[in-house]
Amino acid sequence: MFYIVLTIIITLVSAVSIYNIFEVRRSIDNVELDSYKIVDSSNNMDECIDNQLKAIFQNDYQNSVNLFYDNNQKFYMYFNTESARVTNLNEKILMDKINTNYLKFVKLYSQIDTKTNTVDSIKTHNLSIILSANDVKKDLRDIVEIRKKTIIKDKIKVKQVSFFCICVNLLSIPIIIIGFIISIFYINRALKPIRALIRTIQSVKNGDLSTQAPVFYNDEIGTLATEFNEMTRKLFEYEKSSKGSLMAEKNRSLTIVKSIPDPIIVLDVNFRIMLLNKSCENFFNIKENEVVNTHFLDSIRNFDLYDHVFSVINNLQNEEKTIKVSTKGKTYFFNTRVNPIKDSSLGIDGVVILMKNVTELKQLEKIKIDFIDTVSHEFKTPLTSIMIGIELIHDKHIGKLNEKQVTVLDTIKEDGEKLSDLVTNLLRLSRIQSDRTIFNIKPCNIKNIIENCCKSYEAQAKSLGIKMNYEQKKLPLVLGDKEKLEWLLNNLVSNSFKHSNLGDVISIGSYLKNNMVHLFVKDTGEGMPTEYKDKVFEKFVQIKSNDYWSGSVGLGLSIAKEIVDAHKGTIWCESELDVGSIFTFTLPISRNKKGRAL
Repeated sequence: MFYIVLTIIITLVSAVSIYNIFEVRRSIDNVELDSYKIVDSSNNMDECIDNQLKAIFQNDYQNSVNLFYDNNQKFYMYFNTESARVTNLNEKILMDKINTNYLKFVKLYSQIDTKTNTVDSIKTHNLSIILSANDVKKDLRDIVEIRKKTIIKDKIKVKQVSFFCICVNLLSIPIIIIGFIISIFYINRALKPIRALIRTIQSVKNGDLSTQAPVFYNDEIGTLATEFNEMTRKLFEYEKSSKGSLMAEKNRSLTIVKSIPDPIIVLDVNFRIMLLNKSCENFFNIKENEVVNTHFLDSIRNFDLYDHVFSVINNLQNEEKTIKVSTKGKTYFFNTRVNPIKDSSLGIDGVVILMKNVTELKQLEKIKIDFIDTVSHEFKTPLTSIMIGIELIHDKHIGKLNEKQVTVLDTIKEDGEKLSDLVTNLLRLSRIQSDRTIFNIKPCNIKNIIENCCKSYEAQAKSLGIKMNYEQKKLPLVLGDKEKLEWLLNNLVSNSFKHSNLGDVISIGSYLKNNMVHLFVKDTGEGMPTEYKDKVFEKFVQIKSNDYWSGSVGLGLSIAKEIVDAHKGTIWCESELDVGSIFTFTLPISRNKKGRAL
């Protein structure tokens, strides 16, 4: 590229030079024209002298003087013009001589006797004046001849020089062409091994380690190509030695993946399908060779599964999730686990989706929930009658009771209330698990929920000697079912009362963190062992180290977790024996169409 630019510059310079030579020739022609103007001036001066000679022989003296000096002025006008165009020493000498002789001529004229103004006096000077005028005219002819010779000589010389320059510049054209051809030859000679080395590097980059770069010359590029060939040879030998074991390991892994009875999908970070096992092909009625490198949603149009994978790839969550899939006119349930594939820098390079079919378990769970719901309803009616009968007996509407009978009746009443709470909780739990549509999710103010809860427990706190306080902060609205959230908060506060004693403190508060509203119920009561803080939300879990906890049926907190899950939140517990417990749950913020919190 450099040589091409240089050649272009040289060509432009030559063209400009030729152009300037022609300009010089044109300038010489102009000089010639000026010289001819000088000749013309000489002729004019000669004419002025002739007119002055005529003035000498006029009879009218005054007209003679006027004519003589008018031409004298014209003579000097032409003389000054020609003097300015003098180009050499000979011309300058002649011009000085012309000036001297002309002054002599004018002086002789001025010596005519102007007083007598006789013909005799004019005749006296006539001969000397004419001789002086002839000297001036001779000098004018001489300078014209000198100027003509100078013009012809300079013109010939400049034309010779310009012709020589043109020939030299024309000669530079083939030199430029030859230089350009030679430069292209040497450039290609220098770039040929570099281009070959680049092609070899590209081939190696694409995985062909057997490619060798040709060595053309024993220069620096040749040394580089030799060293590169040695490097690729060693890499090829290393790959050859380890490739067999790697391929065997890959085949084993593929065989294991293909034989797993549950659907497996491997995606890259751009959600393109990289691998499917046979079970996945059969279930979704697709072929691996047809969908590889296509987008996930182009072949498996399940947005719940896509959202779960998206959350894992973007490090939002990584937990097992039950997803409903409808295909071939049937509905299936899968416990879906998305495991990220880490690259060498511990970044996510893709994901493996393992889908375990739990449709039968879901059906059994539905049967169980329906059974519990039916049994609970069947228990509810006779239990209500029993509780009414106990109240009638306890209030002595049907007869008096002795002290032992009252004690037994109180025990029956207490167990009946527990059984009634159990039935109520079972009904509530089965309803929540079987139908999430019972939730009336809409924007609600968490401040009102906290205030209502505190008001309902003011009297109980006062009677038990427990201090109750709550924190009020200005928070955005949350998305939730107000009735269910009030029951959830009341249930947590009720648990705190059950495990608090005289002088303990129960606190209710809320705060905003990670775009979620956090609510907590904190007490300074009995607390629980650390190992139970996660299990306490499971159904029918009983804590053995605490007398009251061991008497609980363990459904209240399980229902609380179901409510929080339905609101797409999280609930957890922090507790320590003899220190107290903190139950915290989160709720999503309600936002407008522009995504702003309400």
